[in-house]
Amino acid sequence: MLSLIVPLAVGYLAVRSVASGLSGAAETGRLDVLLSAPVSRSRLVMADFCATAVELAAVLAVTLAVTMVGSLASGAGLSFESALAGFANVWPLAMLFGALGIVVTGFSLRTVVVTGSVAGVLVGMYVVDLVGRLDKSLDAVRYVSVFRYYGKAIENGIDPLSFLGVTVAAVVLAAVGAILFARRDLLA
Repeated sequence: MLSLIVPLAVGYLAVRSVASGLSGAAETGRLDVLLSAPVSRSRLVMADFCATAVELAAVLAVTLAVTMVGSLASGAGLSFESALAGFANVWPLAMLFGALGIVVTGFSLRTVVVTGSVAGVLVGMYVVDLVGRLDKSLDAVRYVSVFRYYGKAIENGIDPLSFLGVTVAAVVLAAVGAILFARRDLLA
């Protein structure tokens, strides 16, 4: 569950959240209303990024709770600490794809373009990591995939350096996306 379904689903949720908050708002005219208030485009982008962070944390918390109930009901014996580490480790991964969505929004205000291109990168990075894990001679290709740094937190705990590194990369990408969004012509 934490090696495929949850990371891909929550990563996609992050992309959709950012895309609907920015490019979706531009497509429906809500962005014009938001920008009529005394708020900068960059601040709007960062607010969307922070809201996505909270939304992802809430979804992961609910998923953790449901998983723990399922574990107790089935007698699987999953420890709360390992499950918490596993689900918490999904958060920076998903935030990275949300931030990449912000970067793409700096180039396109079409929700379908933002969602499709970033979802493609998400799946592509997963496949690259999988190929590198399956064929040890191709292990070096895993360095281009964020999934290489994702690890197996449910088994080994969270790697603090990877967790922090992916989180910092997400914040940097979001900042770059905010700059691109602030400089783009919203009418195009």
